[in-house]
Amino acid sequence: MTGEFKKQSPTNPLPPSKDRGPSGEAEVVAKIRHLCVIAGMSAENVARERADDYQPLERLTYEQDRYGRFRVEALKLADTLTDEFYRSAAVRFIIDISMRAGDVDDARALLKHVTVDFIRVKIVASYPQLTHQKLSDAIRK
Repeated sequence: MTGEFKKQSPTNPLPPSKDRGPSGEAEVVAKIRHLCVIAGMSAENVARERADDYQPLERLTYEQDRYGRFRVEALKLADTLTDEFYRSAAVRFIIDISMRAGDVDDARALLKHVTVDFIRVKIVASYPQLTHQKLSDAIRK
């Protein structure tokens, strides 16, 4: 034994595959997830401050603006996704932050854009209230 190790060229652990969707979309979903993590911090404050009538208006406005900016950016990125799985996964992240902020109506509207069954089932299991139509919506029709 000479004790020498043969230098190997790095291998790509995930070779190109048609099963992973269009190129670059996984990275877009990762960016959306990151935006939603950041927005989630403000979403919780928005929900808490909406429930507390004694919070200073300027703080509520700051948290709402921050949550809204990140949420809108995530929605715009989700609009660019063409793969159904990636799009549904991205929408799930946005639904999660919408629910954390107490935006049930927005989350309910987003649920309609989740086309992958098992992702939809997970969302409904986490937020069963999204599948119930509001009575006021039924009356308007």
